Amino acid sequence: MENKTLIPRSKEHHLWDWAFYISYFYAFNLAFFKTTLYSELDIFDYYYELRWLMYVATGVILLVLIRDILFVYNDRKTQIISLILLFAALPGGWRDATDSRTVFLFIVIILASRTRSLKAILKIALYSGTFWLLISFIGSKIGWIEDLVYSGGRHSFGIIYCTDLACHIFFVLVTLCLLREGKLKIYDYAVLIFANIANILWIRGKVCAVCLFLLLLGMLWNQFVIPLFSGLGSKKYYRAARNTICILLIALPVILALLSILLSYFYTDDPGVFYNKYPIMHTLQLRYEMGCEAFDIYDIKNYGVGIAEQGYGSSTTPPDFYFVLDISYIKILFSFGRVPFLIFTGLLVNTGIRAFREKRSYLLILMAIVAIDAAVEHHLSDISYDSLILASMALLDTEKGGSLLPSKSSDTLNSKS
Repeated sequence: MENKTLIPRSKEHHLWDWAFYISYFYAFNLAFFKTTLYSELDIFDYYYELRWLMYVATGVILLVLIRDILFVYNDRKTQIISLILLFAALPGGWRDATDSRTVFLFIVIILASRTRSLKAILKIALYSGTFWLLISFIGSKIGWIEDLVYSGGRHSFGIIYCTDLACHIFFVLVTLCLLREGKLKIYDYAVLIFANIANILWIRGKVCAVCLFLLLLGMLWNQFVIPLFSGLGSKKYYRAARNTICILLIALPVILALLSILLSYFYTDDPGVFYNKYPIMHTLQLRYEMGCEAFDIYDIKNYGVGIAEQGYGSSTTPPDFYFVLDISYIKILFSFGRVPFLIFTGLLVNTGIRAFREKRSYLLILMAIVAIDAAVEHHLSDISYDSLILASMALLDTEKGGSLLPSKSSDTLNSKS
């Protein structure tokens, strides 16, 4: 179905596409590089001198977005909503904090992706992420960088912390599933199974072990179980049950965000509470405890407050002071503020709504799994991790030929969105 909110694509538009893709490529790779131990080497000190290029990337994508709003969007409602989101996020970009500026850049990237191919964006994220994982693993094995080994034999293989490595692997595989549109090959499932086993044996990221298992289960369910019910589409009871489940999955980010806030705010060390009662819940207990401390120490502001977080990253030596907001919903709320919190939670919900309207069950399943991950890990707003949230805006109906730019058959920006 033709997307009537966009005017036909011109040759000039392709140049703006390339400006977007190159800027996203740079931003993604620089952010990923920062999570590797290569960034700790003296020979890469120039990295800190090149960070100004991130501002260049922000400026380029801002120009792309403004040009799209003024000359590409053919619908006043779309223009107004885009401008509201842009101006709502803008004050965060002016904060004297690198993380806040990076989050602002990510929001601008998401908004500017509306007239861009999701497949092209995902290819950048998949190939770049896979490259850094491989080069970090190789470097840690041949001695270029260190393989940090934490208690219990948890390896980081060149990434700044073992759970960050596990989350990188998880999001790279989410990106793969998105590119495959939920239709995985046998070797894709082999990669998913191997990643689960490798995580359990050597990385031991508990949360990602659960999410990787849900990812495997969800893709199997999408590809082999859901088609079995296709003949029941005309049955009222089936449609009612299906729609109820879909609505619950769409609302899941909001439900989990509210639960995270409430459980953190009302945290207690009462041994009878579920997260204190069961040892398997120890990870959640630590998350809620840190969240409770944040509520005690900091105020919630529209664009966040400066929070001095200190964890185990880049070192196996326990820090003198440990304080990390690992829950994405809590971290975004305090570190970046109410406005980014509402934007990112809303973008996740919008991803679910698009998936439901498009009848893309794989996208709805992936959104729900990422929402669950965000309830325990802090990477929802990280450029080098979360590629799924770009599906909230980017064109889903993309070219089949593998070209980075849309093919001629899609020159009118046809989309089901």
